Amino acid sequence: MQAPQSSHCWNAFQSYEQGHRKHYLSMVEHMKEGTDDLHSWYEDAAKCVTIILPHHREFFNMVWAFHWDTTPANISAYLSFLVKLVSGHGGTYARRVLRTLVSTFKPAKLPLPLNAPADAEVEYDEEVMRPITEKAHQAIQQILHLFPGAEVYLAPVLTSSFPYHGHALPIQRYFCQQVLRVLQYCPGLRDQVLHTMVDKLLQIDVEIKLDDFLDDEEEEEDDEEDLDDGPGENGGDGEVGLFGMDIDTPVPAAAPEKTEQNEFDPDDFSPEELEKMRHHQAMAMKLDVMMDMFLAHLTSASTADRRSYFKILLNIFDSLVLCTHRSKYTQFIMFHLCHLEPMFKSTFLTYLLSYTMPPPPALSAFLTNFPSQNHTPIPVVRQQSAIAYLASLCGRAVAVTGEDSRIVLESLVLWAHGYLAANSASLSSYAAPDAEKHALYHISLQAILYIFCFKFSEVISLPGSRQWTNELKLELLVQSPFNPLLFIHTQVAREFVNLAKSHQLPVGHACERILERNRLIVISTRSAYGGSNLLDSFFPFDPFLLKNSSRHFNDSYKMWTPSQDDDQEDDNGSAHHSDSEPVPIRVRPRGKSSAMQIAHSLEGGGGFSNSVESSFGSWGGDDSGGHGAFGL
Repeated sequence: MQAPQSSHCWNAFQSYEQGHRKHYLSMVEHMKEGTDDLHSWYEDAAKCVTIILPHHREFFNMVWAFHWDTTPANISAYLSFLVKLVSGHGGTYARRVLRTLVSTFKPAKLPLPLNAPADAEVEYDEEVMRPITEKAHQAIQQILHLFPGAEVYLAPVLTSSFPYHGHALPIQRYFCQQVLRVLQYCPGLRDQVLHTMVDKLLQIDVEIKLDDFLDDEEEEEDDEEDLDDGPGENGGDGEVGLFGMDIDTPVPAAAPEKTEQNEFDPDDFSPEELEKMRHHQAMAMKLDVMMDMFLAHLTSASTADRRSYFKILLNIFDSLVLCTHRSKYTQFIMFHLCHLEPMFKSTFLTYLLSYTMPPPPALSAFLTNFPSQNHTPIPVVRQQSAIAYLASLCGRAVAVTGEDSRIVLESLVLWAHGYLAANSASLSSYAAPDAEKHALYHISLQAILYIFCFKFSEVISLPGSRQWTNELKLELLVQSPFNPLLFIHTQVAREFVNLAKSHQLPVGHACERILERNRLIVISTRSAYGGSNLLDSFFPFDPFLLKNSSRHFNDSYKMWTPSQDDDQEDDNGSAHHSDSEPVPIRVRPRGKSSAMQIAHSLEGGGGFSNSVESSFGSWGGDDSGGHGAFGL
C-alpha cells in the first residue's frame, strides 16, 4: 500500500459511516503494522479528528496499543494527534489520552537474555524513555492549555498510576521525578497528588523494620537493658539510642551493621531472615531515593511555591502522618520545611501546640480539616503524638531557637499544671501507678524534660531565665501523685537530673530522690483500662539514617551534645559517652520577656486560658507577617 494521501483517512471514516468498512479496516491494519510512514497516517488522521467517533472501536484499539519503540517522527505525530483529539472532543477522550501520556512516566524494561534464570532480576533503562517522556510532558501542557478542564481528569490519572510500593526502585524513582515535574506546570494538582505521594512514602516507610536485623543475642541484651532501665526505656524504634548513640555518618536504614567485633555473616541467618533483610533494605533504598528527590524539589521551589506546598503538606501531615504509628522518615518533610522558612517553623510549632490547647483563629482557618473546627473531641492518641512531635522538633531542629523552646515549655508546663489541678484531687491515695490513664500528662512531662535536655543551654542563656525556671515550678509536676518519672524515658529523666544539678536547680534533686524511690516500686503489667502499663515513648525526629537524603539535614539537625556530667558515672555505675560534634546553635537576642506569669496563674486560678490567649492571640498565620508567639 502506498503512503496515504491527505484525504485518505477522511475518506476511510466517511465510507465507514456509509456502511463500507473495507477502506476503514485497511487503514487500521496498515497503521497497526507501525511502518516508517506511520507518522503520515497520524498527521492525516489529525486533520479529521472531528469525525472520529467512539464507535470506531477498531481504530481506537489500535491507537491505545501504540508501541513507543518506533521512530521519533512516528512518536511526534502520534502525540500531536492525541492533543488534537482532546482539543476536538473535550472530555470525551481526555482521561484515556492522559492515561496514555502518563504511561510514559515509567522506564523502559530491558529484555532478559535467553539463558537468564527464571528468577533473574529485571533491569530498566531510564534514558531510553526520557526523550519520549519529555514529549509527553509537552503534550500534557498543550492539552491543559487548549482544554483547561483536562486538569480534572489528570489528577485521578496520576494518583491511580502511582507504582505499588513493591515495584522496583527504577520505576519508583522515574515516576516520582515526572510527577514532581507535572506539579511545577500544573499547581492545581498539588493537593491530590501530594496526598497520594506522601501516602506512598508512608507505605514504604512502615515496611522498614530495623528490629528484624537484631540477632537473638542482641535481642536478649536489649531485653536485659530494658529491664534494667525500667518502663519506657525503649524510646524510638530501638535502632539508635536516645542520647548516646547518635551517629555522624548516616547509613542505609536497613543495612545490617558491620563492625570488627560483629561481622555480618549470611550463614548466621536463616533463608527467611535473609529474605526479610533484603526486602527491608530494598524498601529503605526506595524511600531514600524518593525522599531525596522530594526534599530537593522543596529546596529548589520558589518562596510562593513553598508556601503553597507547606499549607498542603501541613494538612496532609495532620490527616496521614500524625496518626501513622512510628513512621521513621516521612515526617522529616515537615522538618525540612521548617528549616527553609521561619514562618513554617512558627506555624508548625503552633499547630502542634494546638493539640493541647485551643488553636488561634488564624490556625483554625489555615487547617481545612482540623478537629477543633467542628468541636469534635480530639482522640488522646493524636494529642500524645502531637506532643511527641513537638518535643522532638524542639530538641532536634536547629531552626527552633531558645526563645521558641521557651515559649513551648511555658505552654506545656501551664497545661500540665492545669491537668494536675483538675485531676489530682480525684486520685485515690492508694491508687496504683497507671501509665495509660494519665498518659497525656506523662507524655507532656517527658516532652518538657526532653526539650530541656536538648535546648537547656539556649534557654538558660536568655535574660531572666533563672527566675523563669523557678517560676515553672517543675518540682510540683514531677512530685505529683501520678508519678510521671516512673513511666517516662529513663534516659530523659537521668539527663535532665544531670543538667538541673549542674545548674543548681532544686528540681534536679527532687527528680533524683524520686528516681531512687521508684526503684522499689513494682507496677502492674496492665493499666486500669486493660492496656499495657508502659508509656509508648516515641521521638519522631530521632537521627535520620537514610544515606543519600540525609544530606538535606546537614545544617538543620542538632546532634546530641552531652552535658557536663554525662561522662561521669550514674547511679548504676554506667557512663554515657558521645562522639557527636556539637552543632552550632544560633540564639536570637531576646527583647522584652514573653514569659507567662505561671506562678500567678496557678495561684489566681482561672488564669490558664488568659495566659494561653496572651501567648497565641496575636499569632499571624497569613503572609502579611504578624508578630505572634514565635515571632512571625
